Amino acid sequence: MASIAPLVLGAETYQRKWRVDINDTGSGGTYAAPIWIPFSGIKSLNYSDNPELGENSDYASGGRKSQTLRALGNTVEITCRRAKDGSTPTIYNPAQELARIAAGTIGATIDARCYEVNSGGPNVIAWRSNYVVTWEPAGGEQHEPDEVAVTLTEAGLYTAITHPDAAGAVPVLYSVTPAVGVQAGGTLHRLVGNGFFAAGVAAVESMKLGVTSVPTFFAENDNVLYFLAPAKAAGPFVVYVTNGTGESVTATVTLTIT
Repeated sequence: MASIAPLVLGAETYQRKWRVDINDTGSGGTYAAPIWIPFSGIKSLNYSDNPELGENSDYASGGRKSQTLRALGNTVEITCRRAKDGSTPTIYNPAQELARIAAGTIGATIDARCYEVNSGGPNVIAWRSNYVVTWEPAGGEQHEPDEVAVTLTEAGLYTAITHPDAAGAVPVLYSVTPAVGVQAGGTLHRLVGNGFFAAGVAAVESMKLGVTSVPTFFAENDNVLYFLAPAKAAGPFVVYVTNGTGESVTATVTLTIT
């Protein structure tokens, strides 16, 4: 067979492409309906499936050794900046806190997903797993920035997943707080769901309260959106959110106007 010319490669991809999200089970996230919180401040990330090989050669192998893959165990090693949350300076990044608390709790695990985000693609690598967490502050002199080494070690339920930006799903809504507004409008509400971001940027195109448009809204991340309720007559009204794929599932979250 003749030799094959190598394919010409295009633009490089960079390590900064990696994203890690943690399911906020304390706020009601479940495996089926996760509330993903982005883990911010990542400075470096390394991952491995740590393949365990075992010899399976026999007399028929002609003296050549043969190996078989017997087990895999995913680990993710992260170095992160420990800094104030960008939107709420009185707290740390919420996902970092979920990891830190789990690391200090006997028997605790976190539900996390890891995936690449390359501008313009390709975006294909994505997985999800339960992890045991270790949390090791770097320490240092007084002038040095606070950094932490975080290691995630697989603890079951590892699975390759469809990349979050390739899923093409309409928003799914879980809850709104406060669940009651006033007829004059102007109440700030927090909406929790999925599908508010795509490719790392806000993707919500419009909102409605019943059939009334909601002109003022802000998607904080893929799972949290804030909006000001418009003036509206009394009654219960379904909340609708539309992204680039379509409108949210009907009648999942209701806001009551009194």
